[in-house]
Amino acid sequence: WLLQWYPNYWLLTGFVICFGSMIGSRGPLITATALKIFRGERVGTIYGTIMIGSGLGSALGSWFGGVLHDLTHSYNPLIAFALVNVVLGLIPFLVVPALRR
Repeated sequence: WLLQWYPNYWLLTGFVICFGSMIGSRGPLITATALKIFRGERVGTIYGTIMIGSGLGSALGSWFGGVLHDLTHSYNPLIAFALVNVVLGLIPFLVVPALRR
């Protein structure tokens, strides 16, 4: 998608290396953050809810992305959809003071 505007394979290679080397840190960071914010006997339930939400978001987001691409024959609406969801996911971190620490 991005190569149609910026046909630079060096940038693509840099992105793939950075993304691939950093994606493995996502799981431990989510676990550590959940344990830091939500202490107590219900931490397992809270962490499970986070993981279920993440799984549903991944499954439904990719499915809806495929439908959106099939309807529009372009990735541009899909990128806009992803950007809107990133902004929506950022809102709790801006609104809830405990999440800012």
